[in-house]
Amino acid sequence: QNKIVQGLRKIYQGWEHYIYLVDVTEENERLKKRLNKLLSENNYLLEIEKSYERFLKLLAFKQSLNFKTIPAGVTGRDSNGWFRTIYINKGSQQGIDKSMAVVAPNGLVGQIIVAAPNNSKVLLLTDIRGSAAALIQRSRSRGIVTGSAADSYKIKYLNRNADIKVGDRVISSGLGGLFPKGLLIGWVQRIIEKDSDLFLDAEIIPSVDMDKLEEVLVIIGR
Repeated sequence: QNKIVQGLRKIYQGWEHYIYLVDVTEENERLKKRLNKLLSENNYLLEIEKSYERFLKLLAFKQSLNFKTIPAGVTGRDSNGWFRTIYINKGSQQGIDKSMAVVAPNGLVGQIIVAAPNNSKVLLLTDIRGSAAALIQRSRSRGIVTGSAADSYKIKYLNRNADIKVGDRVISSGLGGLFPKGLLIGWVQRIIEKDSDLFLDAEIIPSVDMDKLEEVLVIIGR
């Protein structure tokens, strides 16, 4: 009888242990699902917070401009070899037209090259086809900023005796009428001197990180 009772007790204890393990496993699964749900909700709220912060920054920049602008979201990008373009979710039906300037809170982005009814294609200033009349803000020396294959700029045709230093701010000059005057383009990184040239060139660090653009403003008029 004792052996039978001991055997039954072990079976009962084993069964209890099994039930306990099943309950623990089920509880772990429930907790994992709950954790995953909370992580997803937290990520969603974090994205909303980030979008709200960008919106406030864009709104403040919009109010600082003396121009009529249309906000637009970046919906795609084309970065192939030498060419740099993005696509935005506003077009001709919203008042956007070819050659309009595109800006961001950190500075000049580029220009509209195609305006479809509800979306547009933007040529970034970092594209080798991109260019803007510019000046050194401190000294007022003038040149032309062009894009390069390395997602950076060069400012060309500066007078050989131009007053330019590493760290100088480069802004749009307003000449040519395409880009408004005073938009930040970047900072002088390196001055390039050539013995045979009549002009100076300089490498420019862009003020806008084109790879991180999510929202922009299109300048549609005064």
